[in-house]
Parts: sequence; C-alpha cells; structure tokens
Amino acid sequence: MNTERPIRAAALALCAAVLITAVAGCSGDTGTAEGYLNNCSPCHGRDGEGLRSLYPPLKDSAYLSQQLDQLPCLLVNGIASPFGSTDSTPRMRMPSFAHLSSDDLYAVIAYLSATWGTAGKTVSRQEVEAWLSECR
Repeated sequence: MNTERPIRAAALALCAAVLITAVAGCSGDTGTAEGYLNNCSPCHGRDGEGLRSLYPPLKDSAYLSQQLDQLPCLLVNGIASPFGSTDSTPRMRMPSFAHLSSDDLYAVIAYLSATWGTAGKTVSRQEVEAWLSECR
C-alpha cells in the first residue's frame, strides 16, 4: 500500500490551514504571547514543541540561544526552500512575516527570547530594530 500520497495530501492541507490561520491572525496586537500564538504557534505549537518532523521545536532550541540576532531576518524573509530535510522526514518551508510591524516583530522576538531563549537574556527594542535594519 502506497502511503506517500495520503501523507503528502495531509501535509498540503496542514500547510494551507497554517497559512490561513497566520494571515487571519495578523491583527497587529501588541501582546508578546498573543503575537506568538497568532503567528507562530500554528506551526511551532502552543508550547514551542514543533510539529513532529514538519516544523522544528522552539523550546530548548539552540537557534534561540545562539543565533537570536538572525531571527528578525528569518521572520521577515522566511526560508524559500525546505529546511532540515532528510529523505524520510521532509520539513515545510518557513513563510515570510514581512507584513508584521516592527512592534509586532519585537513582541514576538522578545517573547521567544524570554520563553525559550538563553536563561535571563532579554532583548531590547533597539537591538531588534538594529537587526531588522540589516535585513529590510
């Protein structure tokens, strides 16, 4: 029995649902948790655990601890090709969130840093603005 087609169809349906949810959640809120929940949690999970092999976890992520300064560009530009892929576990592409305001991006990045980044590390609005200026 070939299970590849049903899995591919399910992945495409999930991707469509995620994109619809992300676009619907772009209300320009100012709360840090709300920004994450509206824009990131459909893929990365409410608790940052990711979604199996499709979307990487943010909880206990080395990326948030070691490459936080690259996060604004990742959010603005997305990733055009699948990342972290292996033959048996392809991952989905990261969409662009360029439609978010600088305030919304700061709120999401501050939330990610405080929640799952390096313990005790806070991010200032000025840091995020400087990082954003390098990628826009």
